[in-house]
Amino acid sequence: MRLRADRLTVERPGASSFTAALKSLHPSTVVDASATVQPLTEDQLALTGCVQADGVHLEARVAASADGTITTCDNGIAVQDTTEAVLILVAATNHTNFRDLSADPATQCETAMQNARAKSYADLKAAHIRDYHALFGRVALGLGTSNAAHHRHPLSSLSPQWRVRQRSCLPACLAFALTTTQPSTWGLNALAMGMICFIRLQGAHLAEDLATTNRTK
Repeated sequence: MRLRADRLTVERPGASSFTAALKSLHPSTVVDASATVQPLTEDQLALTGCVQADGVHLEARVAASADGTITTCDNGIAVQDTTEAVLILVAATNHTNFRDLSADPATQCETAMQNARAKSYADLKAAHIRDYHALFGRVALGLGTSNAAHHRHPLSSLSPQWRVRQRSCLPACLAFALTTTQPSTWGLNALAMGMICFIRLQGAHLAEDLATTNRTK
C-alpha cells in the first residue's frame, strides 16, 4: 500500500485551476470505465489494471478536496477556481508475497483512502515526518565539538603528515564510491561504503598522529 498527499496553494484567491489525471505505463492498465460515467464519488477516480492477466493486478485512486469547484472528467478530476486544494493518491496490488497474489487492491485502497481523508493535511504531513525520522534519524555522528576536546588536542598540534593524508585519502574513497555507484540500492550502499572507508581511514590516521604527539610531549 502506498499513499501520497499533495497540498496546492496560490496567493490570489480562486486563481488556480487544474486537472488531476491517472495514467499507467502498463498497456493492459486502463482507467476504470465507471470513473468516467459513474465515478467512485463526485471527487474520486479509480485506475485498475494488471501487469499480465495471471500476474500482478493493481488499483490506484485519487481524491481531491478544494475550496473551488470539483468535477470528474475523462481520465481525471477537474478542480477550478480554487485557492487551496489537497490531492490524495493511494495505490495497492494483489501481491502478498512471491507465491501469493490473493490480496484485494480495491479493499486496500478503500481503507487507505478513508483513513487518509479522515485526517487533515497537517496531520498527514506530521505522520510522514515521524515515519521518515524513525528510519533515517537513527544514527548520529559526533566529531568532538566540545571545548575540552578541542583544547586537549588542537589541530595545530597534529603533524603535517595528517593534513597531507587528509587531503589524499578523500579523493580515493570518493572515486571508489562514484565509480561503483549505480541507480539502485546497491549503488547507494557503495557510496555509503566509500564514505565509511574515508571515515575509518581518517580515524586511523588521527589516532596515529595523536599517539605520536603524546610520545613527543
